[in-house]
Formats: sequence, C-alpha cells, structure tokens
Amino acid sequence: MMTRNATRGFGASSRDANYRDNVRRLVGGGREKGYCAVAKCQHPEMELLHKCNTCKRYVHILCSMANNLQGEDDDHYCSRLCTR
Repeated sequence: MMTRNATRGFGASSRDANYRDNVRRLVGGGREKGYCAVAKCQHPEMELLHKCNTCKRYVHILCSMANNLQGEDDDHYCSRLCTR
C-alpha cells in the first residue's frame, strides 16, 4: 500500500484529483500542473518543469528557493537529503 503523497513529484498519477486535466495537457503538448516533491508545496497551479538533480522528482523553482534547496547554477533539489 502506498503512503499518502507518495506519488508527489513524479508527474501524472491516476490517484490525483486533476489526473484528467493533466493527461489532456500532455496530449495537447502542454505541461502537467500539480504539487511538487518539496514538502509543503504551495504552488499546485504551477507547471512541473524542473527535476531534482538527485532523485529526478519534479520541483517548482519557487518551492526550492523558499526552502533554500538550490545548488550552484541550475541545480534544484526537493529536500536536504538530496543536496548531499
């Protein structure tokens, strides 16, 4: 059994309330929207564009910056464990 929010940051999941909208966006050449892998994500309306450099889960830049999880250059991470 999957834990709550286990699919966060991986992209479209049939468990998500906005699954149908995300699939339509993808088929139409757009990007998915939703919660990223950063704990306490506050931007589910943003597109999932960037991935954590370590675990490859989706990360919103704003969430990464708000939690001081950016690395050098274009490195972004989802948690302190991934920054090591």
